[in-house]
Amino acid sequence: MKKNTPAVCVFCGSLPGKNPKYTETARRLGTLIGEQGYRLVFGAGAVGLMGEVARAAQAAHAPVTGIIPRFLRSHEPPLETAEKLIFTTHMQERKQRMLHLADAFVLLPGGIGTLDEFFEVVVEGQLHVHKKPIVLINQDNFYVPLIKLLDHIVAEGFAHGNINALYHLATDADEAMDIVSTALSAGEASAAEDILQD
Repeated sequence: MKKNTPAVCVFCGSLPGKNPKYTETARRLGTLIGEQGYRLVFGAGAVGLMGEVARAAQAAHAPVTGIIPRFLRSHEPPLETAEKLIFTTHMQERKQRMLHLADAFVLLPGGIGTLDEFFEVVVEGQLHVHKKPIVLINQDNFYVPLIKLLDHIVAEGFAHGNINALYHLATDADEAMDIVSTALSAGEASAAEDILQD
């Protein structure tokens, strides 16, 4: 696969969660990434939803790049079969490498780390650092509380405009990848270095 093949970065939990559908959706997403000819960029973990999406992508012949801080290796073992593993010095560098390598971002359910990654790419999208599509897979309404919080932030005057316009909502992996494909073919993605010029 060519190096300029678009990359989908998946943010998700290092735990599987209680709902078996989360694992099913992670596997489906990984499969679609491979079948549709994309590369996968992810947090490198071999466990939880991270491991599920990566192994499914590999099975569908997607090149897989994992990015993980060195100090996290003992707590979150990396997927050693990934085509490429990038070790960073800290979490911020990890997120910046993901932002740089990805052409689109898809979020499965996850914990605090997943939310941290979501806000990182949303804020940088709001500041016009990038124009890359961000898709939340709202599996069984998992992200409804987050969406309500964002609406509340706007209603209380702590954000301008419609924050929700910065990302897309999907009900499942198939819809998420349809959104990604449409956005990329329309040229929605742009280089991470495309910094807002005042």
